Amino acid sequence: MPAQLLRLLILVDTQKNTMELMNQLIQYDLKKSELAVLKLVAAGKTNKEIAENLFVSLRTVEYRLTMIFKKLQVYSRIEAVQKIREIGLL
Repeated sequence: MPAQLLRLLILVDTQKNTMELMNQLIQYDLKKSELAVLKLVAAGKTNKEIAENLFVSLRTVEYRLTMIFKKLQVYSRIEAVQKIREIGLL
């Protein structure tokens, strides 16, 4: 297979993956701030540690987690992290 064709196929595949990711973000309507919270949750941080890392209040972290749970239709931090990994955002 010619190298130029292979590069083109890889580029198309990458663009397809990017579009799928964008569609999933739109589908779940996750904001950057919510993704930041999820990344820290996945790293095993407590709500207090997340608040300190993001320079927000503890209540803000709790609110963002509540919104994340509603958007992803999950009931726990573990389920949220699992779902976000399945989606491919982590």
